[in-house]
Amino acid sequence: MSEFRIWSRVLSGTEINSRHDLRLGGNEPGLHLYLPLNRRLDFLADSIGSYSGTATVFEAQRVPMELPWTEFLQHYSIVTDAGTGWWRDEALGWLYGDYFPWIFSQTFGWLWTAHASDGETYILYFMDGDRGWMQTSTELYPWFHHTKENQWLWHRSGTAWPARFYDPASGEWVSD
Repeated sequence: MSEFRIWSRVLSGTEINSRHDLRLGGNEPGLHLYLPLNRRLDFLADSIGSYSGTATVFEAQRVPMELPWTEFLQHYSIVTDAGTGWWRDEALGWLYGDYFPWIFSQTFGWLWTAHASDGETYILYFMDGDRGWMQTSTELYPWFHHTKENQWLWHRSGTAWPARFYDPASGEWVSD
């Protein structure tokens, strides 16, 4: 189930068929309670209908391919869809993106993401640690350009968060 709706009146079959596969805005006449269940990482759903409230969702799983995933898919080299909201990118590994452009990476923690004008380069802001802005691409990975320090760091792939990077200039391993 990707959402839950309660109307203040009985809908006709035509009304149901015309709206059953559409996201609602929350201000449709007669819509009393509307809980989109795939917008957050946590297990709460806020009503955006005329009734304001929050519902706790048990044993929830994200329904893939709902917004913002359409935009998310346009920006990443998705190679695996786990079907639970987790996606595997060629360079960044396992990602969860219900707060896109903020994404959660098992390897890097929370990242703000964008793409350079070439459409290939990932521009990432690392929320945790002191990394700040870094860039990579599917061709450059495991190399990251650390914008603040104007240096290249090599990511040790296969490591979980906190990510480990090798700084060839200092010859040292660094992590967040």
